[in-house]
Amino acid sequence: MLIAGSDESVTAFGVVRPVGNMFETVLARFGSRYSINVRPQERAWYQSPCGRFYDEHVETLIGLNVGGKMYALPLCKIKVSEFENIHQRITPCKLIWHTSIPSPQLRLTLAIVSPFYPKDEALTLLPAFIFDFSVENLSYETVDGEIIYSRRLNPKQLATLRIANGTAIFETPGTFNALEGVKGDSWEIRVKRMEDGETYLFCVRKFSLQPDSKETYTLILASHSSEAFFVAMGYPYRFKYSALFGSIEDVLSYTTSNLKKLRERTELFENTIVGSMHDESLKALISLAFQSYASNAIWLIPASDVAKSRGIKRKPPFDEWFSVLEGGGGLFNSTVDVEYNISPFYLLFWAELLEMLLREWSAYRKGGIIRHDMGMGFAANGMSYYYDMPVEENTNFILMLFALWASTANHNLLKEHWSAVKDVVAYLVSTDTDGNGFPNLGTSNTVDQGTYVIQHAPEQTYLAMKMAAAYQAAERMARFYGDSVLTNLCRAGREKITATLKGAWLGDHYAVCLSKAVHGWDAYSIYTANGWLLPFMVGVKPEVDVQRLRIDLANSTERTWKGFGSTHTSIDAVMWISQNIWRDCLAAYLGIDMIGHGRSYWNLLYTLNRTSGGAFIDSYNYENGYGSLRYYPRGMAASAYLQAQAALSLNRLERKITFKPLRKTLRIPLPQLADWDAEKIPSIEIGFAEGKPAVNLTHRELLEGWEIEPIP
Repeated sequence: MLIAGSDESVTAFGVVRPVGNMFETVLARFGSRYSINVRPQERAWYQSPCGRFYDEHVETLIGLNVGGKMYALPLCKIKVSEFENIHQRITPCKLIWHTSIPSPQLRLTLAIVSPFYPKDEALTLLPAFIFDFSVENLSYETVDGEIIYSRRLNPKQLATLRIANGTAIFETPGTFNALEGVKGDSWEIRVKRMEDGETYLFCVRKFSLQPDSKETYTLILASHSSEAFFVAMGYPYRFKYSALFGSIEDVLSYTTSNLKKLRERTELFENTIVGSMHDESLKALISLAFQSYASNAIWLIPASDVAKSRGIKRKPPFDEWFSVLEGGGGLFNSTVDVEYNISPFYLLFWAELLEMLLREWSAYRKGGIIRHDMGMGFAANGMSYYYDMPVEENTNFILMLFALWASTANHNLLKEHWSAVKDVVAYLVSTDTDGNGFPNLGTSNTVDQGTYVIQHAPEQTYLAMKMAAAYQAAERMARFYGDSVLTNLCRAGREKITATLKGAWLGDHYAVCLSKAVHGWDAYSIYTANGWLLPFMVGVKPEVDVQRLRIDLANSTERTWKGFGSTHTSIDAVMWISQNIWRDCLAAYLGIDMIGHGRSYWNLLYTLNRTSGGAFIDSYNYENGYGSLRYYPRGMAASAYLQAQAALSLNRLERKITFKPLRKTLRIPLPQLADWDAEKIPSIEIGFAEGKPAVNLTHRELLEGWEIEPIP
C-alpha cells in the first residue's frame, strides 16, 4: 500500500516525484473556460467551470477496483494502491494515460477528450469533456471489476446534488455560479462518506472481460452557466454556449448523442495541426501549447436582459466577444503582442476570431493608438497594464490586419479599419524625431523580462525593422485602397529605415540600438527580423537586405543559445520559448533549418512540468532556473511550424501558393482552404517517386484556380 504524498516521494525541490513520465498540463473547453488541471508533482487535480486561475483543488480518485483492491492514478491523497508503469501522452485535445495492474493482468487506457473543430461552434464551445476508459484483459481468465471515477463534494455541491438515470448534477460556487454534471450509460452513481469525514460522489461502471478482450466505457463531465460574469466597456456578457445549450441537460444530451462526431472531428483537427510533424517532441510541444492557449480563450455574447435589469439602455458595444487571457502573465485580455504570436493559428484555422480581435482593439484605441490590452480578468473596461507599448503594438496591429486581408481577400477589413490604419501610420511616423526612420518615442515593448537595451531603448533595430515591415504592409493596403497619400507616407518611412539600417550593421549582425551610450547596444538579439514572419507567410518578400537578415539571425542564435534555447540578447539571462519558436519559423523562410530546436524547448517544458509545473511555461531564467509566464497562451506561435517547415506562403489576393521544403518528405496541410463542413482539408505531399522528387495534391477540387509552385 502506497500513501500518496508520503515523505519518501518528496524530491529535493519540495514537490512529489511524479510516477512514470507524468507531467502537469491543463485541458480546457475552448471559449468556455471549463478546465481540468492535473498536477502529478503535487498529486493533485484542479477543476472548475470558471477555468484556470479561478479553479480549486478537487480531490479526485480515478482507477479500477479489482478483487476488492483499489488502484488509482496518483492524483489524489487518498490511501490506495498505485498503477504500475504509468505512461502519459498528450495531443492538442486529449490527455491520455496508459497503465496496468500486475495480477490479474489488466491494462487501462484513459483518454480525456476536449472536442475542438474549426468553424463548428457547437462542438468547440460545448462545455463538456469525454472520458473514455478502455480496459483490456491480458490474463487467461475472466476478470470482473469496476471502473471508478470519484470526486469530493463541498457542502454547496452536496446540498444541491440531484442523481437520476445515471446522471448527477450539482451547483459549483465560484467566481461565477455554475452547474456541473456527470453522466454515463450503465454507470452507477452514489454518494459515499470517506474515513476523513469528506463526502465523495462515486461513479462506478462494472465490467466482466473474457481473456484477451477489450471494452471501452464512456463517462461525460459537463458544466453550464448562464451568468453574466464578464463586462466589456461596462456591458455584461455571458458564455456564447448558453445560446446553443439552454441547460446542463442540453449539454449532456448533445454530448451523448454526438459522441462519434465529437471524437472524429476532433481527431481530424488534431491530425491537421500535428499530423505533418515527424518529430514526436514537436507534436508534444504544439499539443501542450494548444492546451494552455485553449484554457485562456473566452467566447461570449451580450447579456441584454442583465443589462436592462442594471439600467443599461445602450446597445452592447460588441455583438460577440472573443479574447484570450494572458495566463500567468497577468490575465490581461488579448494582449496585442501575445496575439501577434498566436495569429498564425487564426490565419490557418479560424480567421473570424482574429477579425473579432481587430475590431475590439480598434474600439479600445486612445488618441487613435492601439493599446497593449483591453482589461484584466473578467473585466475589459480598458487597458490594465501599467504602461503602453505603442510602437510595437501598433506595428503588430498593422501586420496582423495585412496578413488577415492577404489570407482571406476580405476587402471589407480595409474599409472597416482604414481610419485606424491612418491613425496608426501617422503615430508611427511621429515617433521618429530625428528623421532617420528609427523610433525615438514609444519604444517600451513586450520584452518586460529583458535588459533595458531590448526592452526600452530608443532607436531599437528590432522596432525599426518591424516598422519597416508594417510600412511595407500598409503601403500595399493603401495602394489597393486608393489612398495615395498614405502610400507615399509609408514608402518614405520605409526608405528612411532602410538607409539607416546600413549604419546599424556591425559586420556579422545588427546593433540592438543605435546609441552607443546604452549598455548592450552592440549585443546580438533574436528579435531583429521578428516583424517579417507574417509577411513571409502571405508571400511578401521584405524590401530590406534579406541576406543581412539571414546572417544576423544565424549569428544571433549562436551567440544567445544557452542550452534549452536563446535568451533575448547575448547579455540577457532570460529566454522566452515562444520567441525562440517564432525565430525558428522565420529562419525557415530564410533557408535555415532550425525546426529541430523544438526538441530542446520540449525537454525544458517536460522537466519544469515534473517539478514546479505551469503547463506551457514561456519564460526561463538561466541564472536561477526559474520558469515563469505559466499557463501561457503564447506558445501557439508553434502553429507557424505548419507552413514554416516548407517555407510555404499562401496569398488569396493573388491565389498563389509557393513552397521550398526544409525536409525531403513532408505533408503540408492547407487548413486555410479547407471545407470544414465537408471535412476536407487539402494538402501538398512532397516525396519521391522512382527516385525523383514528386509533389502530390489532395482534394484538388479545393485548389482549383490556384497557382501552386515550388521555389527552386
